[in-house]
Amino acid sequence: MGFSGEDSEVSGGRSAKILVGIINVIAPSADVTLENYETFDQLENTEKALRKAAHMFEYGVLAMLVWAVCFGLSDLPRKYAYILPVLFAVCIGSIDEKNQTTVSGRTGSMVDVCVDATGALIAVFIAYRLTMRYRRAKMMPNSHPAAPTGS
Repeated sequence: MGFSGEDSEVSGGRSAKILVGIINVIAPSADVTLENYETFDQLENTEKALRKAAHMFEYGVLAMLVWAVCFGLSDLPRKYAYILPVLFAVCIGSIDEKNQTTVSGRTGSMVDVCVDATGALIAVFIAYRLTMRYRRAKMMPNSHPAAPTGS
C-alpha cells in the first residue's frame, strides 16, 4: 500500500532506476543512464512488463504467506487453504488499485487486479503441486534414492 500511495513521478522514477540497473548488468555497452533513459522509446514497454512482473511476484508472495497460515489450520478444509489466499490477494489488490485513484498522476486498473490474481493463482498452484508431490512421495516408502533396496 505504501508504493501505491506514491505519486506517478516517484513510482516511475523507481521503476526507471530498477530497469536501468538491470540493463547495465545485462548489457553494459548499451550506455543507458537515468539521464538518457526516456530517449529510448523501446524501454517504455519493457518498464510496463517489469511493473506487471513485480505485481505478480508481490501478490504471489502474499498468497503464499496466506496459504501457509491457512494450510497450518487443522480445522480448515484443505480446499479453502488454496481458495482463500487467491481471494485475499484479489481483495487487497482491489483496495490497492482503489487507493491509487486518490493519488496524483496515478490511476486504478482492473488489469492490475487481474495481474495480481494471476500471481496469486500461480503461487497457490505451485504450492498445490509441491504438496501433492510430497504426499505421493510420503506414501511410497521406497521412493527415496537413498532408501535401502531390501537385499
